[in-house]
Amino acid sequence: MRFELILLLCLTLACQPVATPLPTDSSPPCFEEIPYDGIDQDCDGSDLTDVDGDGHAPPADCDDADAARYPGAEEVPYDGIDQDCDESDADDLDGDGYLLAEDCDDSLADVNPGAPEVCNGIDDDCDGTIDVDATDATLWYADTDADGYGDLSVTERSCEPSGGTDATDCDDTNPWTHPGAPEECGDGVDNNCDGYVDQMVAGLTHYSIQAALDAMCAEGDTVWVSPGTYVENVVISSSVVLEAVESADTTTVDGSDCTRGPDQCEVIEIAASDVTVRNLTITGGTADLGGGIFVDLRLGVRVEDSVLVDNIALERGGGMYLRGCGALSGNVISGNSAALGGGLYLACPYNGDDNSLTIDSNQIVGNFARVGGGGAYENGIDLRALWSGNDIRDNTSDLGGGIQGVYGLWTVGNTIQDNTAFTHGGGIWYSNEWTGSGDTITGNAPDDVYPN
Repeated sequence: MRFELILLLCLTLACQPVATPLPTDSSPPCFEEIPYDGIDQDCDGSDLTDVDGDGHAPPADCDDADAARYPGAEEVPYDGIDQDCDESDADDLDGDGYLLAEDCDDSLADVNPGAPEVCNGIDDDCDGTIDVDATDATLWYADTDADGYGDLSVTERSCEPSGGTDATDCDDTNPWTHPGAPEECGDGVDNNCDGYVDQMVAGLTHYSIQAALDAMCAEGDTVWVSPGTYVENVVISSSVVLEAVESADTTTVDGSDCTRGPDQCEVIEIAASDVTVRNLTITGGTADLGGGIFVDLRLGVRVEDSVLVDNIALERGGGMYLRGCGALSGNVISGNSAALGGGLYLACPYNGDDNSLTIDSNQIVGNFARVGGGGAYENGIDLRALWSGNDIRDNTSDLGGGIQGVYGLWTVGNTIQDNTAFTHGGGIWYSNEWTGSGDTITGNAPDDVYPN
């Protein structure tokens, strides 16, 4: 029985693991290191925590059996291995937020499925096309007739040239029709695309008003005047409508730079009948008769919605001298001066059923005459003008601060106010006969009406 117990004890002890001593001169004896157990088996002063010897220990080292994997290791892109232990493989090298599977160029951050397509020869948005629907593509207009002017109605937006960038051609089938082309009279075509058929436009088809008038196609045409200031003295020698494209506020004829002599520098001379001047500012003229506009023995002359300002006549009609028949309507006549008729001098020597002279809805303000008719002087010996709805104020003269009417006067519904005469007739001075109805005549000095 004792023998059996001894044998059992020996067998039990033989089955226990025994650390293998390492060769050492130290005491007690050292053993082979067991990693991560917190015990220094090999007597080197520390436990083994960096098995692969890459200088990094778990948990920072994501694979302590591979010395090529540790924090800060160079990542090998697209191999499915996390070399630098950042919990991902390097599959977005350009950092644009798109992985290789969907990014068509992982070396350019500006190239990815969410990038805008631009004109650069690259498929920026990874849709398989290059420069298609680019955000900075140019809008091209078809130029079928190759005249350098494009058709607004036919367009293409692309990176490569396709037509032209101009869109002002009004007929892209005709190379002779485009902006700047000469207008051909009588062909029924708007050759220069200015919106006017067989008509001349000063400042567009021609550099000056006079040049446009001289080139007009036929009597009775309209010659248009583009916005701007035209420094010239104009002679109208044919029946015509001379009209600003916009208004008198933007279109001025300035006659101050005149070389004819101080007594012949009217801004506009109307030397024809059936002429209309409309929507122009007329200024800077100096002449014996009619500093702004001069008309002598003509019929059917109309001046409408224009401004006659700061013109001088040495004798008669600072703003306008009209010896003829026609109409003045909707004008502003201001700051002009003369001996007779600071603003206007009127006389219609044609007495007949077909002739008339009407002065309506004008503002005649702040003019001066040395002798008579600060606002206007009318010689009605042959045919009296009809004055209606005018505002006549703040004019000055020796006789007839507002109006001086010789051989009769006919007024209806005018306001004649605050004019001054040095001698008589602050508002109206007239001889022979005055027929008035519905006028407001007040505040004139020294008197409102003076009958001679």
